[in-house]
Amino acid sequence: MIVLLLVVAVTGSLGLLFYYLEATVQVSRDLRNQLQDFYTCDGLDRIVVHLVEDYVAQAPAPGAEGLETWICSQGGGCGTRALPDLVPDGFQLEVFSVETIDDGRVGPLPTGPFRGMESDQSRVQVVIEVVIDQADVPYRCRITRDVAFARVVGTQFFLRGEGYTDWFPTRDTDIEARAHVDGDLCFASSASLRLSRLTASGGLLHPSHEDCLTDRPPLSGTAEVATTPDFDTFSTWSEGTDHGCTACGGTVDDWEVYAQVTWRGRALDGAHRVPPLQLDVEEPPAVQHGADALGATVDNADTVRMALEPVADATAADVLAASLARQAHVRILNGTWYLQDPDDPDAWPGVPIWSDHPGRLTSAAEEGVVVGGLGIGQEDLRTARGWGSQPPRRFSYYRVNPSNGLMHNPTPAREHVVSYGSLARTGAGKWMPGRWVTAGSTTPCVAGTATVTGLVAARSGVGCSTEPGPPARYLDATRGGFHDPQVEMAASASRAEVLPLNFDVSAFLEALDDDHTGELGSYFCDLGEGCLMNQPFNGIVWISATWPGSMDGQGTGHAQAPPPQGAQGPLPTAPQPMAPDHPAAQHALPMPLCSTDSDYVGERLTPDGFFVVPACGDYGYGDATAVGAARLTAVRLFHAEDLLDEEDGAAILDRDGDGQADGLTLASNLPVYLLGPANSGSDPSIADAATWTPLFVAADQLTVLSAAWDDGASPWGSLAAETLGDRTASDTLYHLSVLAGWSPSAEEEEASAWGGGVEGLLRTVEDWDEASAVFRGSLDIGFAAVHHRWPPSEEEDAGTPPVWDMAYDPHLADFDNAPPGAVRYVVHGPLRWEGR
Repeated sequence: MIVLLLVVAVTGSLGLLFYYLEATVQVSRDLRNQLQDFYTCDGLDRIVVHLVEDYVAQAPAPGAEGLETWICSQGGGCGTRALPDLVPDGFQLEVFSVETIDDGRVGPLPTGPFRGMESDQSRVQVVIEVVIDQADVPYRCRITRDVAFARVVGTQFFLRGEGYTDWFPTRDTDIEARAHVDGDLCFASSASLRLSRLTASGGLLHPSHEDCLTDRPPLSGTAEVATTPDFDTFSTWSEGTDHGCTACGGTVDDWEVYAQVTWRGRALDGAHRVPPLQLDVEEPPAVQHGADALGATVDNADTVRMALEPVADATAADVLAASLARQAHVRILNGTWYLQDPDDPDAWPGVPIWSDHPGRLTSAAEEGVVVGGLGIGQEDLRTARGWGSQPPRRFSYYRVNPSNGLMHNPTPAREHVVSYGSLARTGAGKWMPGRWVTAGSTTPCVAGTATVTGLVAARSGVGCSTEPGPPARYLDATRGGFHDPQVEMAASASRAEVLPLNFDVSAFLEALDDDHTGELGSYFCDLGEGCLMNQPFNGIVWISATWPGSMDGQGTGHAQAPPPQGAQGPLPTAPQPMAPDHPAAQHALPMPLCSTDSDYVGERLTPDGFFVVPACGDYGYGDATAVGAARLTAVRLFHAEDLLDEEDGAAILDRDGDGQADGLTLASNLPVYLLGPANSGSDPSIADAATWTPLFVAADQLTVLSAAWDDGASPWGSLAAETLGDRTASDTLYHLSVLAGWSPSAEEEEASAWGGGVEGLLRTVEDWDEASAVFRGSLDIGFAAVHHRWPPSEEEDAGTPPVWDMAYDPHLADFDNAPPGAVRYVVHGPLRWEGR
């Protein structure tokens, strides 16, 4: 019995043992399967994170649908067996989904290279659930990964560079803001250069690095990059501590690790998988090519150049939303003002409301930009817009009295927004259309006085002749512009004669505030009803002009350079009564003053015979093969000093009724000249300064002129060497955001050329030796310049560039402070992760 009991006991124990052994094996098998399943999910999640990064780097407008398609394409498909190239054998992907879970949230990005940036976010959730095939029980894991696709604004960076960018400031510079380059950033300074946060999709390079494209940098220079957000602790960046280094800075670390440890994630580049910023456009339209500093063609197809182009045949909503021309409420093209059509906002060019062309004129299709068949003469618009016998006064200087066919004498001068040709300086930072007089020339006067006849009273340097001369009225100013010495040195003197459209910013604000019949303000209304637009002005103006060949270069090469001015080109129907050797001589008036109306072409517009309306056919109007003179070649902005001056109608920029001006954007696909000071009434010293509004200037290329600029000191017919002593700059402030093109640095086997660096983006043509140039704002180097595509000249006759005092305007870091129409880019960052 005892033995039997012992046998039973042992048998029971062995059974229990075998039971536990079998259970333990089962637990181990379960644990193994669970771990295998979990690591499979974890591995898939890591792969998905990388796929998201790759997707954002190549997807212009990322979203949930596009991401799912991308993951499927990279993983072998999403058919019966989803992602077969990513899921290991023995495992089955039971759940794979990508969907948008939140949209339109504005907040800081919590992770990624752009962490902390205020952005407009769309949150996407990726769900992965994996099970083991042929298992006794279903072993499964589930990973949920949230990713933010975010839109940031270019003005949130002090510097955003398109492609290779170099930056070598020569004075102490503190940039307490982000800088990002889509490509390599080569930088250093022989002075003190302190930067807050740097990202580049290429490499962060010291000038000694073999990939830097220029032989002009400070090879011994350094920079200080912040290690903390408060911008008071820095670590030195120098030769041997840049992209690709090994044993960086005397440590055992390579660049990827060294940069992370040294600057705590505040200096990241392609080695850290920093993606390029993508335009928020799925399929960018064709745009004009530019050129680098050696003259080689640069394809602008994937750049922000499209933001400046008229893209007249565009239909895609994302393209229309990114184009400043299409978003602009006010478009000025070849002398005609158009408003965005409120009944069909996508129509181009919109509703014509003013024209500088006398009489009646049917628009001719030019360069794929101007739409043909519209009635755009002053007489056409007088009928269409119901002016009656009183044409609006504020649009421009060039209005005709319909009762007698005579040109109105513009009084007072400052009421008018647009003029052409030269400006006369009337004081520091003040100009008005008028005729400049060259030293030693015999100037026409009223007999018996020593005062030049015209809008601007000027003393004659040689007294008055009793011989009658051609009156020096305001139209004489349209017969000449100014000479650009940079263009002369880099290209030719014939291309250096600039005939600008002058846009008076202060007068524009006043015009917006004038709601009399036909005036600009009558088309906009604060309450959103009772006017043509049925909404307030959106803050965007786009200005351009055409000439035969001006829109070439869309896939075939460069656009045609601006036409020469002066005596070249065909003569108008009736020659103007001005001697050809006069310093303002030009055979033709600007094309916007031409007409096809026989009642207006000729001398009957003025009683004194000093202005003859030319025929539009003399400018190749509507003839793509013609070569016409006196076509506008640039836009010049002036009187932009104080956008907050209530007397100038600044309240019109308050679109949301909160009592704060919401900013002004002035854009052109032509070169732009900015007569400073600009927006100096705004306080950029601290982020919460209430006296502030943004000014945004977007241009093919931007040249800044000081408050002392005078067209008479750089006239047509005079070379730069003859006028350098007269082009002396004065202290000038520029508070604005800039989007512009440049001639990027280039290098070939036999030659290299420097594009002027970041500070050369703002071109100058004066002697700044004794003057300070202060810039507060942001710089977006968006593309290779198209029309003036030459690098800055180093010839002394071209002027002495300033030693720029540059800093960021901290207001711009706030997403909601972006200027109207500011370009948006796409970034991303991983968010919540959950696994079970």
